[in-house]
Amino acid sequence: SPWATIQGTIDRYEVKFGDTIIVKEGTYTENINVTKQLHLYADNGAEVTVVANDPADHVFEVSIDNVSIYDFNIYGAVGPGIAGIYLGPGVDNCIINWNRIGLDAANLNNIGLLLDNARNNEITGNEIVATDSGISLVSSDDNDIFDNTASDSATGINLAASSGNVIYTNNFFN
Repeated sequence: SPWATIQGTIDRYEVKFGDTIIVKEGTYTENINVTKQLHLYADNGAEVTVVANDPADHVFEVSIDNVSIYDFNIYGAVGPGIAGIYLGPGVDNCIINWNRIGLDAANLNNIGLLLDNARNNEITGNEIVATDSGISLVSSDDNDIFDNTASDSATGINLAASSGNVIYTNNFFN
């Protein structure tokens, strides 16, 4: 059934821009390409809703504005430049809150969150463990990044050619 996977649900013609998808607890082994303006929520939280993927691709790849991703446990994006959550070029006004990214020690992500030429996004309350960078902004301006924790990464937050970002009350350590 196409409703059995997150990607299958997103791709259904019945799912329209602005809809909310509540994901039931379980482990979903898939790459999620978000191409509709949707709100994605884990029904019972990150402790019981896991999304893991092909290690050579982003777990969540967002290619459209106004997407929300809340309360998932995300891991397995281990390839170079690959992230647990990737906001692609021109993606604006997204909300990425309360996710546990890379907390499975055997299946980390290379980069926890990667914003690539993305603007006006809110990144709040995420717990991140990554081998390279917890949060990475590349040519990304005017984002709000607060109350996140990134640990055991080579870099807690990486800002490359980015300006106007508001970054406060984050914890980056180890």
